[in-house]
Amino acid sequence: MTNFVKQTSFAVDYCPSKITKWISSRTGLQLVYIDKPSPIISGHFAVATEIHNDSGCPHTLEHLCFLGSKNYPYKGVLDILGNLAFSQTNAWTSTDQTVYTLTTAGWDGFRSLLPIYLEHLIQPTLTEEGFVTEVYHVDGNGKEKGVVFSEMHGIQNQHWFHVWLNAQRALYPHSAYRSETGGLMENLRKLNNKDIVDYHKSYYVPENLCVIISGSIDESELLSTMTDFDNQIPLDLPKLKARPWIDSRHDIAPTETIFKTVEFPDKDESSGEVLFSWIGPIVDDTLKNVAIDIMGSYLTSGPISLLQKEFVECADPLAYAVSYYTEDYYHTNLNIELKGVPTEKLDFVAERVLSIIKSHAANVSEFDLEKINDYLQSAKWNYILSCENSSEGLTTIAISEFIYGKRDGSDLSKWTKDLYEYEILQSWSSEKWCNLLQEMLVNNKPVVMKGKPSKEMYQTIKSGNKKLLEQRKADLGAEGLKKAQDTLERAIKTNDAPIPDDILDSFSQPDPSRIKLLHTVAVSCGTNQYAPVTEENKKLHEKLSQETRLEDFPLFLQFQDIKTQFVSITVLVNTFNISNVDLKKYMEVFTNLNSLPIESENGEYLSYEDVVSGLKRDTISNHINYGIGGSFEDYLNINFIVKRENYSKAIEWIHKLMYQTKFDEDRVRVTIEKLVNSMAELKRNGSEVLDYLYNKNVFSDESLKKAKDTLYLEEFYKDLLNEIKSGGFSAINEKLELIRNQIFKLENIRVLVVADVEKLDNAVNQWNILVEGRPREEPTPVPSPSKSLSSIGTNLSNKAFIAVTPGSESTYLMFITKVPNKYSHEDVPKIALTASYLQAVEGPFWRGIRGAGLAYGTNVHQSVQMGQLVFDVYKGADGPGAIDVARKIVDDYANGSIDFEPKLIKGAVSAIVHDITENESTYFQVAQNHYINQVIMERGSDYYEQYLKKLAKVTKEDLFYCINKYFKPLFDKNSSVVFGCVHPGKAEELIAKLENEFGYDVTVEKIVPTNTSNEDGDVEMEDGDEDDEDDEDESDDESEYSSSDEEDDSD
Repeated sequence: MTNFVKQTSFAVDYCPSKITKWISSRTGLQLVYIDKPSPIISGHFAVATEIHNDSGCPHTLEHLCFLGSKNYPYKGVLDILGNLAFSQTNAWTSTDQTVYTLTTAGWDGFRSLLPIYLEHLIQPTLTEEGFVTEVYHVDGNGKEKGVVFSEMHGIQNQHWFHVWLNAQRALYPHSAYRSETGGLMENLRKLNNKDIVDYHKSYYVPENLCVIISGSIDESELLSTMTDFDNQIPLDLPKLKARPWIDSRHDIAPTETIFKTVEFPDKDESSGEVLFSWIGPIVDDTLKNVAIDIMGSYLTSGPISLLQKEFVECADPLAYAVSYYTEDYYHTNLNIELKGVPTEKLDFVAERVLSIIKSHAANVSEFDLEKINDYLQSAKWNYILSCENSSEGLTTIAISEFIYGKRDGSDLSKWTKDLYEYEILQSWSSEKWCNLLQEMLVNNKPVVMKGKPSKEMYQTIKSGNKKLLEQRKADLGAEGLKKAQDTLERAIKTNDAPIPDDILDSFSQPDPSRIKLLHTVAVSCGTNQYAPVTEENKKLHEKLSQETRLEDFPLFLQFQDIKTQFVSITVLVNTFNISNVDLKKYMEVFTNLNSLPIESENGEYLSYEDVVSGLKRDTISNHINYGIGGSFEDYLNINFIVKRENYSKAIEWIHKLMYQTKFDEDRVRVTIEKLVNSMAELKRNGSEVLDYLYNKNVFSDESLKKAKDTLYLEEFYKDLLNEIKSGGFSAINEKLELIRNQIFKLENIRVLVVADVEKLDNAVNQWNILVEGRPREEPTPVPSPSKSLSSIGTNLSNKAFIAVTPGSESTYLMFITKVPNKYSHEDVPKIALTASYLQAVEGPFWRGIRGAGLAYGTNVHQSVQMGQLVFDVYKGADGPGAIDVARKIVDDYANGSIDFEPKLIKGAVSAIVHDITENESTYFQVAQNHYINQVIMERGSDYYEQYLKKLAKVTKEDLFYCINKYFKPLFDKNSSVVFGCVHPGKAEELIAKLENEFGYDVTVEKIVPTNTSNEDGDVEMEDGDEDDEDDEDESDDESEYSSSDEEDDSD
């Protein structure tokens, strides 16, 4: 007998999913099941969290819930058991919710872990020791640490945070939407564990918890598992005093527009940003919410949108990006954001945007009804596609329905079952759309935040951090510092208490053979011989052969058959053999083919606006980027997703973009100006700067990965703009046309079509338009990344490259050494398992580095294509400390001081099984991976199956062998190179360690404002600034925590 009473159950009209919702008659706990075929079972456990201060209780509680529960009172037990169950745990805290996630390969592991996980939420331990290490402490050197404090230290002075928080403050003067739920540093210093315990009692009660599960499982087993858990919940827990957000005060929109200038710290004062925020429709008004979303796209999305044309896609642009986004609050929060606005133009842009919107709303005759209907259809089909691929969209709505919907569950069907809103909006007139614009974005007054960079503020904060540290040391004194260190060490010892074997042994590992994997069938055509005829694909082969002799077709073509109403087309174009390496610097300009005018052979001319509109109308998505599967970036990737009936139109568009586009001077200039204007933002991002260092030094000039790096090409792009202004565009046009002529040859082109092939008409012959008049040639080899390495990338020894940038407060590091570069090498699975062991959640690196507050996370992985093993530190609070701990951990395993634990080895295997399964959780993913394994990597379509068999044979002795042969060399200057991005206040210590202790030959680059002239072709350099070198700024982690991966943020 179950406690759960069914509230609603229905099939979703537009995708293969069924949704059922129950509520417990005993506790009020809510349960939603989204029945959708997938080998991955996903759980989202949502708590509605409301707070009227900046203490950070919701965020800190999220962290502490993972540190043990009533019956499992051990830090890390949840994650260690999760590792054994092919699972990964995670969580996020945003303004109105805390959501805990669990993804598992297969139902068996999920079912076993689910009640343990939920107990961690309802009955966590919440110890003082956990608070010390996870939230806030001062160490023996007087430095402030703690995972949460470090994270917020990295966030609090970021440009986006200053602008966003001040907008929230102004728009919501009375409600809790104004609160910083992550916790401001000054509040985290005062927070205590009792505050968090009290907050937990108020909000973490069964009636304020919704368990949302998606995948393919037995419903009766789900109800049985949840009923067992529900029966174990004590009935004497506190009750919810008021329903969060629903029973609270709701702010109304300002009566007048509020303009405010907000400074953020940055030495680069060249550009800032403008954020417009409105209080929008009530969440229950689905029609108006869909309508305003479509209007937001009409205003900001794509090069022909109203605001893009005015501010970005124009001569003398006033921004490099314009975007629209919403927050799903009680009344939807509407936002328009312009980035890269010249500082001296912030006031003008703030006024001009509102003026344009007002004018457009008032002129019905000028409203483009056809264009907004194109946006409407695009949004509808993109949503249908996303729901066919994943349950994430439906899960997001289920979370909102739990927080803001009616308690009887009736809103879940209203908000998800059908898409009637799109049908109604399709019939709207221009007048109705203009009325909406007038109501929501003109009469409804916004808050306008002008984010302005301030060098003075940067210097004040920098010197203030140093003074705070000195004052703290003085206040504590030697005795106080020793006491602080003793407290920290006791807390670490308590938290790291070993988990009893009987708990781990009682948890049996699921059988991986019971995981239901998805499958696809391949057929090759033309110069592609990778999928010969078999019993499995014989029927499809015969169907396609009715059109033409497949082996004679002059194009490299592969079909992957899945059940879908869509078609995905991927055209890979080999750029490796471009004759002149200098031409490759033009690729980022070249790849904007889908926003250029077209002139066909018969003289038909389409303006770029017509091209963008036509693509919007005929495709669900169209992108031109690089690589496939996260690698092979010497391939240009032209990807189209269309409805099945638009298959032929997609091919026609691909043909036009490849051969009939015109490199219009205005369009090329706009592209280059956007790249130049994005520089300041890129330099504020530590991971972007680290990638720049890696690309510049590891790859040769032949590599497209290096040749298209925006920071690397800063001076090149500025020179191109000057060349255009001087009347030299014709020379640029010649180079772009030369690239077209060299790469768009049949020998360089490989095509993948993923579709329900049985239902495609003329699946092969539709491609005749691309091959007519072009000779059949054998395909060029796959451009392996390892073929375009520099001498540094080949040798991987002795060198360290450090970028010093004031724009990022955290430290980012990479140590790289050599490993085998053949998938067939016997050591590849051994290296993978060793890496998985070291970086597992609650594994050696996790406990030693993240647990000590040295960095938000670390990662170690092998790239077989590159022949590299990479250890990285991201969002680091103490880079040198993280290096020391990582090296000691590796050394201790290498010399036998620490032994490999059998349970952790099993957990490491499970983590790899989970990752492979998650990477094949949708039919489109399976199809692409099949193609990559079979055609691009040439390691066989059954590679994963064979890989897992080899993985199962890896022994503890193999791990010992690998740690000595491959992992110890990571921290030896004779066998590794280092890349780092560091704040000026931390540079001296890091550089000294790498030079003096490790012996690396260190090269230092200082990233400076984009408006500083520099004769060097590299990223602009800055000399001097001795204050930076001496500064002891103790800034810690950075993370966009509101969408963060709190518990497991790994690459």
